[in-house]
Amino acid sequence: PGIHVLKITTEDSAGNQSEVLETMHVYKDFSFSLDGASSIYDGQPIALGTDFEAVTSIPTGEINFSYSTINSEDKIKGLPTNAGDYFIYAEIAEDTEKCYKPQRTTMKYTIEPKEITPLDQTLFITKNLATNYKFDVSNMIANITGDTIYKIGFVSGSSIIANTPKMEGSILTIPVESVNSEEQIATIEIGFSNPNYIIKNAILTLVPTNKTVLQLTGITMPETGIYKGEKFAYSGTPVWSTEDGEKVEINDITILYESTDDAGYSSSEAPVNVGSYKVTVSINNTNSKYIGIASATFNITKKTVNVRVNDKIISVGDSIPSLVELKKDTDYSIEGLVSNDNSIGTLDFSYTDKNGKEVVPSNN
Repeated sequence: PGIHVLKITTEDSAGNQSEVLETMHVYKDFSFSLDGASSIYDGQPIALGTDFEAVTSIPTGEINFSYSTINSEDKIKGLPTNAGDYFIYAEIAEDTEKCYKPQRTTMKYTIEPKEITPLDQTLFITKNLATNYKFDVSNMIANITGDTIYKIGFVSGSSIIANTPKMEGSILTIPVESVNSEEQIATIEIGFSNPNYIIKNAILTLVPTNKTVLQLTGITMPETGIYKGEKFAYSGTPVWSTEDGEKVEINDITILYESTDDAGYSSSEAPVNVGSYKVTVSINNTNSKYIGIASATFNITKKTVNVRVNDKIISVGDSIPSLVELKKDTDYSIEGLVSNDNSIGTLDFSYTDKNGKEVVPSNN
């Protein structure tokens, strides 16, 4: 195998000789396979040399990988990350200098979900106060990737819990009765479902306790304003104080921005898009000594922009310009867009007279 030069000598009837040089590639046969079976999900794509090996009978060049799920024929370039069953496809390209032809091989590979144990937590509720408590159950598990579904399991403590708790996303809302005894407790089982993890259930325990009410100062809540492509967030540093003005250092606070117009927004991140919102700053319910909450509502309203269509000059008898596929910057411009936006969605164009009445122009 290798590159060879073949010299061919010919002779005509007059005895004149000529030589022709031909380059020949003799290709090598070689074996190629992948060696691996499974690994545990770690948030990174599986890696050659770490999670599996490529075995070749001769030194070769770069190996290109793609993959598909077991139930799909759609190939994706690269190597998989998420838990699941896959086919791994590997290809070595032809090399005319080293004289080997392209080779392909396939391997079945499984990324196993990672097992994790969530943290049981205690929610301290204020004695003699009937109210709704909100608790973010995602705090019971570490920062994990993938979409997690949270479910409510068994609930005990009917003397404390007024009605059935509700789960929206990761936010658990618990309606609590007014309780005057610290001996009464309630428990709620929380279940977790995530394709990349096997997660055991966790227990949230509700414990009545005497809490000191703190007042919040030091921040400015967001006010109603026009959309600007940026977050509408509170500013300043939260300062918590007793009724007597004594400052208390609080590190465990919750910031929650929620839609008030059924848009479904709920996040610790301030909103950007148009809508009606409520922001709530509160001391975490897991704090056993203090309680404090402050909230405000605000709106993000639509920004006005101007669309200007470029003038066109045509002659009598020419075709009327089509308004179906006008191009931005070439046929029209938009004034007033914020820096992060390039368009405002679908635009409808029509011809009008000088009074703004829609007309159908003729070629005459």
